[in-house]
Amino acid sequence: MSWNLTCCKVSVPPLAWCLLLYKNGQAILLHGANVEISDLGFVEGAWSGAFIDYAFDRTDTFMGTGGRIRSSTFIVSTPSHSLDRIHYTRCKHSIILSNSLVFLLNQLGDRLDPCNPFYVRDLSSYIGGKNKMRKWIKTLSKRKIYLARIANLEISTDLDVRVIPRQLPVIGEDFASFSDFLSNTVSALAENARDPKRKIKYHPVSTISSGYDSSAAAVLAKKVGCKTCLTIANARDDLNEFTNLDDSGAPIGDRLGLIVCEFRRDQYLKSADYPEAEFLASGTGGNDVILADAEPKLANSLLFTGFHGDKVWQRNKKKVADGDMIRGDTSGSSLLEFRLRTGFIHLPIPCIGATRQTIISEISNSPEMKPWSVGGAYDRPIPRRVVEEAGVPREMFGQEKKAVGQPFNATPNVSLVHGRPLQQLLSQNSYADFQIWLKNLSCKDTLLNNRSFKLMRFLHSPLPWRIRNLLYTIGIVKRTISLLDEFRYTYPLTEHDYLLQWAIEKMAHVYDVDHSDLPHNLIPSKPLNES
Repeated sequence: MSWNLTCCKVSVPPLAWCLLLYKNGQAILLHGANVEISDLGFVEGAWSGAFIDYAFDRTDTFMGTGGRIRSSTFIVSTPSHSLDRIHYTRCKHSIILSNSLVFLLNQLGDRLDPCNPFYVRDLSSYIGGKNKMRKWIKTLSKRKIYLARIANLEISTDLDVRVIPRQLPVIGEDFASFSDFLSNTVSALAENARDPKRKIKYHPVSTISSGYDSSAAAVLAKKVGCKTCLTIANARDDLNEFTNLDDSGAPIGDRLGLIVCEFRRDQYLKSADYPEAEFLASGTGGNDVILADAEPKLANSLLFTGFHGDKVWQRNKKKVADGDMIRGDTSGSSLLEFRLRTGFIHLPIPCIGATRQTIISEISNSPEMKPWSVGGAYDRPIPRRVVEEAGVPREMFGQEKKAVGQPFNATPNVSLVHGRPLQQLLSQNSYADFQIWLKNLSCKDTLLNNRSFKLMRFLHSPLPWRIRNLLYTIGIVKRTISLLDEFRYTYPLTEHDYLLQWAIEKMAHVYDVDHSDLPHNLIPSKPLNES
């Protein structure tokens, strides 16, 4: 039996989709206006291959999500990096998948448990790599929502699901080979993104800063026709090792001959329409809200960024298993809902080839890269060489580590997030609305003082943690602290842990599908969560 796909355009964000697969081989796709559709499947994104072939499931670099029918198998593909994910759940006679958690919950008629403070911690655990990331979360109705990253989901007409790791790239073992791989991959992605057979053609736009990673991204973007770059003028002011807060990449952009559009990271605070909600709704902290002001420049763009360069390009000797990605933070992963609505493809340049991080680290530490190594804790020879060889003087970039992202998740200081109370991090209307929502959450006070949580916090403090690992090392216990969870228990519980549920409730209406717009035979006879 083969899959029979019916596609229905609905009034949701342009790049959002929700796929319903039934045991009889029927597949129904609800999708936004800019999702590409063919007889072979559907896609929102670009990959290092010919657009007409729809072979994004068989390439080593895919920036986006999509589904490809191959006979009796429906292959649903995640990006080749871990910043974005696919969500799916099993119903009685169907499987439902989506690139948006909000869309999936809406179609299920379900919601997150408003009293569960661990969602953001669980959804952010992917930064620890495959062995530490949560594989699923539970909804209010106790339904499991599975989370897939860097994988193909192979689904048979019997609804058996196999999770297959994405193909590993061949990146070479020296700088010349790796540089060629980067350039060739970027060129292939750009060609795919602007293929004339697409209904939407995407043009390259890059971010740029005074640091290493986005500067290297801008160099590569220019090679494929990029004319415009976006820069955040001001860095965060809560990290006191910075000698100045100017993080503008304008001088570098000018040097590269690019048009520079400058924005301020805190501009979203002046908005009255809950601007943080769609960034928080990804469940990974909301860091990327600082790009909200750049929205007019992003529609139909292939956006080059430098996310993940802090790990994959930093000069260190840490080994990471092939096929895995271990991140330093969640930056870049809260762009999802903003991206689906605004309509751009996200291309985090350091993620190209990043599933071969050990090889990249060996290149960074090789003798041939010593001329581009400046020493110290902020030393990234690969992007430095890329940028310097493009004609940018050494002293113009990569001089000190700065940060512009705005995380909203809690830190060890219970009342502050990176030195500021939540009231200063949310726009006025958002903070007021969140406080009203929180006030109506009767379970909050009980959870914040939960004794079992405090016990787990204690077990994750340095002394008990070290004792347990010592006992494991000398053979007295057979397991390490795998029963514990560093992502859940590193920080105290605070009101910040409920921002996700608030954000999803603010966004839910965006995914209301008018069933009267659907063909009569596709309108579910019963709720999807019973199908």
